[in-house]
Amino acid sequence: MLLVTIFNSVLALILLILGSPLLIFLAILLRITGGPPVFYKGIRLGINKKTFVIYKFRTLPVNAQQIIGAELLSDNHHMVSPLTRFLRATRLDEIPQLINILNGDMDFIGPRPERPEVYETRCKNIKDYDRRFMVKPGLIGYSQLFTPHGTPKIVRTHIDNRLMLKKRQFSWSIYLIVYTILIMLRDVYKEGMISFRTFINTRIRKKYAEHRTSRRLRPQNITVYWRLASDQSRPYQTEVILFDINDNCFRLHSKEKLPRGALEFKLSRQITRDNRHKTKRALCKGEVVIERTKEDDSMPHISIIHYSPVSQLNQYLMDKYFTEQSMA
Repeated sequence: MLLVTIFNSVLALILLILGSPLLIFLAILLRITGGPPVFYKGIRLGINKKTFVIYKFRTLPVNAQQIIGAELLSDNHHMVSPLTRFLRATRLDEIPQLINILNGDMDFIGPRPERPEVYETRCKNIKDYDRRFMVKPGLIGYSQLFTPHGTPKIVRTHIDNRLMLKKRQFSWSIYLIVYTILIMLRDVYKEGMISFRTFINTRIRKKYAEHRTSRRLRPQNITVYWRLASDQSRPYQTEVILFDINDNCFRLHSKEKLPRGALEFKLSRQITRDNRHKTKRALCKGEVVIERTKEDDSMPHISIIHYSPVSQLNQYLMDKYFTEQSMA
C-alpha cells in the first residue's frame, strides 16, 4: 500500500508539471468563454465518509448545484456549451484532481467520490454501497470507465465492489492508468472530430441548424427493425438505414414513408471483443417527430424518431453499445 501511495503522489506531480501548458490553455479558454471562476470546488465523500474539497474545471453555471440538487446531470438541464461538453466527454475537466491526489484525498484508481446529497437520496440504502468508503476515491473510477453515465447505481456499485479488490495489486493499478490514458486520447480525437464536423456543417457550410442538445453519433454495423406498436403480431420490418443517433433521437432513411403514431424499434449491432463476435440488441418505443423527403435518392424518406428504451436494461444497452456513452 505504501508503494501505491508513493507512486500516486510521484505520478500526479509529474503529470501536473508536464500537463501545465494544457491546464493553462484550458483555463484561458474557459475564462474567455464562460467567465470566472475557472475552477469548480465541491464537497465530496472520501475514505471513511470524510468530506473533502474536490477540484475540477468549471463546466457548468456557477449556480448549477443549487439547480440540480441531488439529481444527476443530463442534457435535459441545458447547462453545457460546446467547449464544456467536449471537456466532460473526454474527462479533461477532471485533470485538476491531480491536486487532490497530491493532497492525499484521492488515488488514481478507486470508486469515484460521491456528493453527500446524492449519497443520502440515491445511494445510502443500496446494499454494500458503503464498502466504497473503505478506500480512497479515485480519479479513475471503475464503473465510470466500464459503464455509461446513466447506468443504475446498483449496477455501478456491484462493479466498483468487485474491482475494488484488485486495487491492492500494483500491476493492476499501472495497467488501468495506462489503459485509461489511451482511452482518453482516443476520446479526445473522436470528440474533436465530431465537434469539428458539426462546426463545419452548421457554421461554415450552413447545411443545417443544430437543434439537438446531445451530440450526434454515426455508429457502424447497426441494423434497425421497426413495427407498429398497435400490431405486435406483425414481424419487424428492416428496410431502413440508421444515419445518426443520440440519447433521445435517431435519424432513419427509408424507401417508404414511416407511419405516424406509436412505433416499436429493435436495434441490433455486431460487437467484436477479444476476437469474438457478439450481437447486442435493444428495444425501444418511439414516434416520428420530423420528416422530410430527399429526391433522387434510393432511401428518399428521412425521419427523426424520438425514442425511449422500454426498460432500465435496454437503457443500459442503448447507452453502452449504441450511443457509446461508456469510456471503454
